[in-house]
Amino acid sequence: MMASSYDIGTGRITGFSSGGRAEMVPVLECALLPVQGLGPFAHLNVPIVGTDNYDFMMQGVPNLVANQESANYGPNYHALRTNSTRPTCNSSGSTPPSQRR
Repeated sequence: MMASSYDIGTGRITGFSSGGRAEMVPVLECALLPVQGLGPFAHLNVPIVGTDNYDFMMQGVPNLVANQESANYGPNYHALRTNSTRPTCNSSGSTPPSQRR
């Protein structure tokens, strides 16, 4: 059993982070053989801590996190709006003065 997450970008998958578990790299390479033409894939043997994989990692479940090209991830991350006339909240939860009516 293992878990995988795809939440580090929106572009082409360039490889996976193995969660710091070197024994997962050969398993991963074997699993990707059917799609090797979409590569080359470069894997990182490091843990990635995020909300999508944290619980699995803490329970000892091997987890692979996809490394993806950024594409347009930043502008679309969790419905971030740009050029909007509607007020948005800042990190403190209040509406910035420039957006108050």
